Amino acid sequence: MLSHYNTTKLLYFGHRYNKYVKQGYMAGGPGYVISRGALEKFGSEQESKCKRCNYSQEDCEMGICLAALGVKAMDSRDFYQRERFMVMGPSEHMFPSSKHWCPPVIPITLGHFYLEAAHVNTRTTVSDYLSRRVRVLCWVMTHPRGHQRALHAMNTWGKRCNKVLLMSTEKDSRVPTIPLEVQEGKDHLYWKSLAAFAYIYDNHRRDADWFLKADDDTFVIVENVRFMLSIYNHSEPLYFGHRFQHFTSQGYMSGGAGYVLSGAALDRLIQHGYYGNRCTSIDFHGAEDVSIGVCLDDLQVKAMDSRDVYLRERFFPFIPSLHMFPSSREGVPSWYPLYTLYPQNDGINCCSDFAISFHYILPEEMHLFDYLLYHLRPYGVDYKHSIRQRRGRQKEFLTFFDSSKQTTFDT
Repeated sequence: MLSHYNTTKLLYFGHRYNKYVKQGYMAGGPGYVISRGALEKFGSEQESKCKRCNYSQEDCEMGICLAALGVKAMDSRDFYQRERFMVMGPSEHMFPSSKHWCPPVIPITLGHFYLEAAHVNTRTTVSDYLSRRVRVLCWVMTHPRGHQRALHAMNTWGKRCNKVLLMSTEKDSRVPTIPLEVQEGKDHLYWKSLAAFAYIYDNHRRDADWFLKADDDTFVIVENVRFMLSIYNHSEPLYFGHRFQHFTSQGYMSGGAGYVLSGAALDRLIQHGYYGNRCTSIDFHGAEDVSIGVCLDDLQVKAMDSRDVYLRERFFPFIPSLHMFPSSREGVPSWYPLYTLYPQNDGINCCSDFAISFHYILPEEMHLFDYLLYHLRPYGVDYKHSIRQRRGRQKEFLTFFDSSKQTTFDT
């Protein structure tokens, strides 16, 4: 932002309010920037030209002082007139009428915060290639009271799947749900999942090679799903997710974090487990993920280690902060360390740089995640990928040379 301006000019930047002084002043909370020329002017003349105001607000008094010194309050918005300095948390700006409401001072701001419908100047050569090569169908488990929440999932991360389906027990004229003929309620989630997979097998088996199940409060980074799956064969009976122990010899995948079945695993689940009745007598009283895991284990579908090459998790049953700070006051539940199969790291090493999913995400947070992942960017930082994956003892490389001339895929 500052690279276009002369440091000797009398300028300052920030989130601009329009009260108390003609040119407005910059909010103190998000911070403000003054040029070297303005700083020198302030240091030499503020005692003689800046009178003490009785507003008890540092940012307001600074704005009045700088105006008296001839320092110009600049429009700090970007080319599309979107704000760069934010007074509160991102969700309050994105959804000012939600329960995370903005205080009354916000209407005096100059400028607005706009949601962007599509990426701007983003090269997606690699992700586009993987989207064609690794076809993923996503289905979202929801219920009649959660249809609006499921719609937020579909309109954020869901739109990046090759196909996305919302599975419920009722049809909704406002939300494109698929009504399944099962009973609603926690005790029937296993049967709901089986019915959903059966519907997909009967109607969409050829539309994808991998099949991802997620809850309506799960956020998924679909590009990272494809990257993880890119070294595996969908013709092998495999499934991936956050791996818990107990109940089966190979464990099972957390339902809240979401899990992925290969095409071959889906075939076995429906042909033998559902239509062949091998899994219709399983019932863990509402523990859908356990029941699915027991069924897949019986069908010899292999539960895979979904961690990255540094042994960091990619699928997460909780919100990011609980995994980063598990010993905090609002840390992970006491049962979690007893069930999760692999050792858990805290801090920044809790999570893979190519994390796939997080659970218990509110609808407005889904849009926030979408903004932080796909729109917010540090200017001048260019990510060049030389990414190592592991498959057993073999280490494979996907090398993406980020240049305008060539993208090389070495698999």
